[in-house]
Amino acid sequence: MKKTRREDFDTFFDGGDYFAHVEAGWFSSWQDRFTDNIHLTAWHADQREAAQVPDGWGAAFSFSRKFNDRWLPFLRVGYSEDGGALLERSVSTGIGYFSGTRSDVLGIGLNWGRPSSETFGPDLDDQLTAEIFYRLQLFQHMTVTPDYTFPIDFPLIFGDSHNPQRTYTACKKGYPKVSKSKTR
Repeated sequence: MKKTRREDFDTFFDGGDYFAHVEAGWFSSWQDRFTDNIHLTAWHADQREAAQVPDGWGAAFSFSRKFNDRWLPFLRVGYSEDGGALLERSVSTGIGYFSGTRSDVLGIGLNWGRPSSETFGPDLDDQLTAEIFYRLQLFQHMTVTPDYTFPIDFPLIFGDSHNPQRTYTACKKGYPKVSKSKTR
């Protein structure tokens, strides 16, 4: 039996799991909108019963400002409560260097993050990573950014110092997979 438009409309509001966000931002000019900007974002995710993920919310702050036509420092800060987020807290900072007359950027960054106790369980160590990247401007509206991330202290990959038999790996669907490893 075919649904009416009214039934489809009601199903949209009554039968879905939704992710909603709002963002406010500022940029210095249209030409510099990707390099000189400040953004504040808030989000909410509905409970997903089939995935056994509770509802949650979070906020993020982002800042970058190009100076001397070469340098691009940036700062990103994030906070979340539940909702299946991988991290409860995150702070990233770094700097990019524009080479020559092209829009290519060579950069380095550091990140500190606190893994979500709701998603991965309690008592995980904080993680610390470093990254080096090169953003290659292929065309006016297309870039490619190869990078290498150095996991300095990353319990989600290397294991948890509080429980060395527990390690985590990310799955394709984004849900954590707990694996137990034998200690030698």
